[in-house]
Amino acid sequence: SINGIYLSNFIFQKYNTSSPIVPEKQEYYFNNKLRAVMYYLYFNEMIEFNTSKFEEIYGVANNLYQMRNLNHRGGEKTEYQQKILDDILPNHNKYYFKFLGFLEGFVSTVNQNLQPMR
Repeated sequence: SINGIYLSNFIFQKYNTSSPIVPEKQEYYFNNKLRAVMYYLYFNEMIEFNTSKFEEIYGVANNLYQMRNLNHRGGEKTEYQQKILDDILPNHNKYYFKFLGFLEGFVSTVNQNLQPMR
C-alpha cells in the first residue's frame, strides 16, 4: 500500500476501507479499467495514489467516455452524467481540442512506456 491506500482500492475508488478490496469480475467497469491502464501503462507504476495529475487525466478521459455514451448507449442518464454533458455540450468546440490533445498524449505516452529500455 502507498500512504495507507491499496492499489485495488485506488483503482476502484474505495478509499473508506482499511483492507484491500477484491471485486467480482462483473464489477470491472470502464472507469476501473481506465484507472488500471493509466496506473500501469500511462504512469508506468510510478505515481503516488490520489495525485492531482492522475485525477486530472482521468477526469478528461471520463468526460470523453460520457460524450461517447451520448451516442452509443442512449437511455437514462444519472445526475452525475447529466452534469458532465451540461458542462461539455455548450462548449463542444473547446472540448473537441481538449479531447484530441488528451487522446494524442495518452497514446503517445503509453506507446513510449511500452518501448523496451535502450
